[in-house]
Amino acid sequence: MASDLLRITGRIATGLLTAGTATVLVLGAALLPPPDSANGASGVPVSPTAAQQERVCAGPLVRLGDELGQQATEVGSFGKPRLSGGTIEKKGAKVTGLKDTDVTSDDGGTSSVVTAPAAESPSTLLGVSQAQVAATSDAAGLAAAECTEGAALSWLVAGATDTGRSTMLLLANPTRVPAVVDLRLYTADGPVLAPGLSDIVVPARAQRILSVAGFAPGQAQLAVSVTSRGGIISASLQQSIVRGLEPGGIDLVGRTTEPALEQIIPGVRITTSDAAEARAQVGGSQDVETVLRLLAPDANASVTIGVTGADGAEGTSLKVDAHAGQVLDVPLGPLADGYYSISLSSTAPVVASARASTVAPPAADTTADVVFGETPAATSDGIGFDVVGPSTTDSSAQTGERIDLAWFAAAGPLADPAVFVTARAASPRLSLTNSGDSPAAVKLTGNGDEQTLELAAGESVQVKLGKEKVYLLEPSAPVEASVSYAGAGALASHPVRAASPLAAPITVYR
Repeated sequence: MASDLLRITGRIATGLLTAGTATVLVLGAALLPPPDSANGASGVPVSPTAAQQERVCAGPLVRLGDELGQQATEVGSFGKPRLSGGTIEKKGAKVTGLKDTDVTSDDGGTSSVVTAPAAESPSTLLGVSQAQVAATSDAAGLAAAECTEGAALSWLVAGATDTGRSTMLLLANPTRVPAVVDLRLYTADGPVLAPGLSDIVVPARAQRILSVAGFAPGQAQLAVSVTSRGGIISASLQQSIVRGLEPGGIDLVGRTTEPALEQIIPGVRITTSDAAEARAQVGGSQDVETVLRLLAPDANASVTIGVTGADGAEGTSLKVDAHAGQVLDVPLGPLADGYYSISLSSTAPVVASARASTVAPPAADTTADVVFGETPAATSDGIGFDVVGPSTTDSSAQTGERIDLAWFAAAGPLADPAVFVTARAASPRLSLTNSGDSPAAVKLTGNGDEQTLELAAGESVQVKLGKEKVYLLEPSAPVEASVSYAGAGALASHPVRAASPLAAPITVYR
């Protein structure tokens, strides 16, 4: 089947958004009294007007100050992300820029909303992604993310604000009404009590950008919940790392699943295990190691963690105790190159994500344009330097190593058709996990092809994908899915999410 693919670069003109009315109808129905069977009340099925589809893109990468460290209290954006979006069937789509209220300088990009007519069938569902390569003196790596629908509650499990680590919280409001946002921020020491975490106003059709270090400086383990009133919010975290004078990776992280007793993280992609393990022994590089981050927000929890490898890769299993409100990073040990599915079973609800890194040798020609995803020609040994800091060994590292990180969010089960679009990034792969007790068949349509994937109970599979292609997933039973990208000095991932059923029929009683 033909697909309608949208590719956008450069500044996007600011315009007006129109929010659908279906949400109002659904919420209104929830306020009606239940049927009175004694009075013979009868229900009347009502099909609300279908709402247009909306996907919110986080926009360009941001930093505090400029590349030289000047104006360190001001937020500036740099570069322009490439947007890729569309439907399996040809359907028109529109891009509307949002106002970045906290950005004082930029390179011409902006956060944006992509809209399309209401979906009439699975093949008309909208999918959008964005990708941006950073290659500056203070930021390097691949940031690829799915453009998502807004939500009243989002959990973001990622980030750090200790030395050399920067985490920015991006709050986009695509609706026509202001949103009032409350944040709950957690660290390894517990919940953060700081002024400014509540009643944050995000204007209509605008984005706010906050530095997490302003609320929780010097923290190596973070998680945050974002709750909105009024307009809904698309929330994401941007984490970047600088080690010494060298950039050490960047990532754009969307929401993970809400707290639950069971969590699945599909498709954790390990690409340079030996190099990453060696680099993790170098002072200041401990966060190169692969870890699981989890948080039990409200109660102590005993958590059983299972790591299952695909393609013969060995995994591991362990049990940990999570204290209520305290973020916990669990090292997963050296994992061989391959794909892994991580399962969590807990005695109290938890949220979770996993972090992995990739380490590539220095580029052959550091003056040439950086091309992520291409392996450079062999180079001579780099210049070793002495290791200082805690938890170090006699290891040395090459100056100019290209390091990137990626956060792999937990994915909710997909029981209904879902559409996703691959970004313009290296080596896209789809990972599917069947965490259920029965077999599942998944029909995958896209890139001019159609195939059915059979997954036994507990099985995971990976599928090679094309760049900037629209794909439709149609599962026979619930499965978890994610898309990852990997290349030399580049790593990124995002889960595949089902669209919200904003125009489902409701029953009104009279």
